[in-house]
Amino acid sequence: MNVSESGLLAVAKSVGDISAYGSSLYSSGIHQISIEIVKVRHWTFFGIISSSDQRWKSAPSLPSAYGWCGGNKECAFVLLNRAPNKGYGGFDGDIIDNDRLELTIPIDVKRCSLPWAFAVDLGYPGNSVRIL
Repeated sequence: MNVSESGLLAVAKSVGDISAYGSSLYSSGIHQISIEIVKVRHWTFFGIISSSDQRWKSAPSLPSAYGWCGGNKECAFVLLNRAPNKGYGGFDGDIIDNDRLELTIPIDVKRCSLPWAFAVDLGYPGNSVRIL
């Protein structure tokens, strides 16, 4: 993983080196995170994890993973406690290069142990995201 632009741009360099985690921890309120999908080949994941999870693993494989996986129709689902849910909330996974996304995430202690952190898994080498 190559991280540049003061930690705002992440680019996957190889398979197995593809998850990045935010340094801020959140434990109350509603939070908005703006991201740009600079490049996506096949799929990418973005969401939250519990800060107590081991961050050396792939974000979507962590037991507390909640978020969206998209980039193609085969890998289009919402992760809820690491379980994939196709079509959840109408999400169709239609994420393409240069998309800008505004994530609004309410803190819910029933769903993800607090505090939580933002997580992204870039899926494949060359995929990249930028925090706006």
